[in-house]
Amino acid sequence: MPDGTTKKSMTWLNWKTRVWFGVLCLGATGAFAQVQLPARFTLSEIRVEGNTVLSALAVEKAIYPHLGPDRGEADVSAARDALARAYEAEGYLSVVVQPVSFQLAKGDLAQFTFRVTEGEVERLRVKGAAYNLPSAIRAEAPSVAPGAVPHFPSLQTELAQLQRRADMSVTPILRPGRNPGKMEVELQVEDQLPLHGSLELSNRQSADTSARRLEAALRYDNLWQRQHSLGLRFINSPLDPEQVSVYSLVYSLPVGDDGERLTLLAVQSDSDVVTAQDFGSQGRGTTLGLRFSLPLPARNSGLFHTLTAGVDYKHLRESSGLLGADTSDKPVIYMPFSLQYNAVLPGESQSWTFGAGAVFGMRGLTDNQIDCDGIATVDQFACRRAGARRNFAVGKFELGLRQRFGKWQFEGALDTQFASGPLISSEQFSIGGRDSVRGYLESEVLGDDGARLGLQLNTPVLTPAAWPVAVSALVFYDAGWVHTQEALAGQVDSTVLASAGLGLRARAGKSLNARVDFAHALRAGTHTKKDAKRLHVSVGVDF
Repeated sequence: MPDGTTKKSMTWLNWKTRVWFGVLCLGATGAFAQVQLPARFTLSEIRVEGNTVLSALAVEKAIYPHLGPDRGEADVSAARDALARAYEAEGYLSVVVQPVSFQLAKGDLAQFTFRVTEGEVERLRVKGAAYNLPSAIRAEAPSVAPGAVPHFPSLQTELAQLQRRADMSVTPILRPGRNPGKMEVELQVEDQLPLHGSLELSNRQSADTSARRLEAALRYDNLWQRQHSLGLRFINSPLDPEQVSVYSLVYSLPVGDDGERLTLLAVQSDSDVVTAQDFGSQGRGTTLGLRFSLPLPARNSGLFHTLTAGVDYKHLRESSGLLGADTSDKPVIYMPFSLQYNAVLPGESQSWTFGAGAVFGMRGLTDNQIDCDGIATVDQFACRRAGARRNFAVGKFELGLRQRFGKWQFEGALDTQFASGPLISSEQFSIGGRDSVRGYLESEVLGDDGARLGLQLNTPVLTPAAWPVAVSALVFYDAGWVHTQEALAGQVDSTVLASAGLGLRARAGKSLNARVDFAHALRAGTHTKKDAKRLHVSVGVDF
């Protein structure tokens, strides 16, 4: 996503352009002042030479109002200025208009010739690129290619697209060219190795597992010098590796000129418990997915939003225990479709995030009648959970806010899900855990419908600036609710979790980080008693 660097570059570009070409325009005024004109005349015609980018109609609209009898030097200047403004309105800021000659015919009839110098690019250089091919950067800035007349709205769009890369910033420098009326463009690049990774050890714990989790991730964002991205991620329970083992692979590539991307993902979970809901994985199974993301036009300069469509192939295998409201552990194979809208509205002191989406199970794609534990032959969904259907629908909604008050910061987050009917566990909403409702086990409770609210107030950095470690504190309140549709006898249809507590965040340099949250459970959960205390601890390194 573009950040403040993009806005800074754009502002600088506009300022530099106006100053440089303003000097050229002053030179043009001087040339006009040397032309000897009668005091008054009939301005019958203005010919324009050198125009290649403005339509004939646009030229006529700019000049025509200034033609006619009883005209003077000021009218010619006004016609020139109107034509210059027409170029500027179309985004061609490098154009200079000069009156170069005039003729008098039949008394006071005057014909003028304006010469347009469009300031086309003579040379384009890319300087400073260490991890990106200069030729690839030049290819993404066609509006300033040699021979082109710079169209500055297009250039700003191209620079914004380049600035979206997390490991690169680009600053344009404009200079007069070697030949009169030409320009040189230099794109100054600051880039870093597009390799990122993280390693974290925490005391995350799901039901019936040990209280340790090791998470590792590695991603390279510029494969083949084509902005392809390959990411790997691994989650394991180091005290007993057989309890939790989740692997994922994500490959993403650009497929259009406007930021469109295609993403392929694969997740393998060898765990009988809910371990990684952000993977789209709950329990033992395999997920293969395809996503297409389309950046949408911004309604204003600060809004960034994306529409993503996807399809998954999910194979849930047999496990040693039942999750959520499942009534059987029989395998299930299905292909849900998804549609997701995400928006970010950043600001200096306040930023908003918003998401809305839906997941659909389609009848007919993966119909499968199975022997349900020797009782009857039924649809695989109905066997996995009583009342579940393959043609399900789930709606999701997310809202986030970050608000600064001086050096303090407030964070709020709301996530919800509502289903059309009973769901199998892999599609249910879970609450509980470090990134959900603190004070409880990870994904302690599941339901078909659900909501989660998180409120947190962060203090400024508490340690002196000279210290090698920056430490801040926080206070939080978390709450969550889930509802099980068509609950069977013995099943709880609704559960509410809530907690409050304090936390610390520490960071040393750019890589080392640690977090500690002390939570007090305000309500009883499936495995957590009311008033129970839980400490969430993690240490990590990232680059």
